[in-house]
Amino acid sequence: MNPHVNTKVEAMAMKKYPSVEAYLADFPPHIQEKLEQLRTMVKTAVPAAEEGVSYGMPVYILHYKLVWFGAYKKHISFYPEPAAMEGFEQELAPYETGKGTIKLSFDGDLPLALLSKIVNRKAELNVARAITEGKI
Repeated sequence: MNPHVNTKVEAMAMKKYPSVEAYLADFPPHIQEKLEQLRTMVKTAVPAAEEGVSYGMPVYILHYKLVWFGAYKKHISFYPEPAAMEGFEQELAPYETGKGTIKLSFDGDLPLALLSKIVNRKAELNVARAITEGKI
């Protein structure tokens, strides 16, 4: 055993997925359905966003990272980053939130209309940043 290898960190290494389809396939059908709803919502809200896998979960990119989402043991987390959540505090009140994170229950309907507004806000921020930085 290599004394310089931290086995705790290695054990926590995230699983690599070649595609969003492979990520979704790793979950039971009722969770796959929720994840597919999020996927469809993001693709509908920002059709120009590129889909990929980053940090072991689905990511959407529009000039820069747009949003991520991932399923966990007891919930789904949606990651739009903090600036995109500003102004939605009242609508987000029923959900557990953290810095740039919205936790969503497996039970009940996902707040797709609210999440779509947040995704659109993040897209606006990304485009403004790309213009400022001369990327577009």
